[in-house]
Amino acid sequence: MYNCPKCGVELQDTDTACQACGWVKEEPAAEAEQATAAASVLDTSDRTAEFDPADMEKNKIWAILGFIFPVLFFVPLVIDGGTSKYGRWLANQQLIIFVASLILSMISCGILGIVALVFQIMGIVYAVQGKAKDLPLISKLEIIKLEK
Repeated sequence: MYNCPKCGVELQDTDTACQACGWVKEEPAAEAEQATAAASVLDTSDRTAEFDPADMEKNKIWAILGFIFPVLFFVPLVIDGGTSKYGRWLANQQLIIFVASLILSMISCGILGIVALVFQIMGIVYAVQGKAKDLPLISKLEIIKLEK
């Protein structure tokens, strides 16, 4: 419980406005900015519609294995002679995780290595769901071109 700073009426902790005088509780700007920044980093493009569903289904096992073992990034490129757009997208995501894992392992085995593991887990979840969703922070990187 707290009192309205404008009129002094007692308000519940969950109240965001005072019914008596119309005062509105504002969220601190810093907290709102942090929440927005975190949401924008994790809200990546869902590119599932760009890919052929049959191609995605055919490569699902390689998607899952490639996110568990990013060193296998090249497998989707080898299957079908690299003609699968979804396979190239997978290979790009997995290669980025593989390179990031190598770099982060060299720098630190601590928190940065955990970040790479989280990306791997997210990739596995998206692959199991049959989605082609970009991973946070690395979604703008493209080592392997999608268009041939």
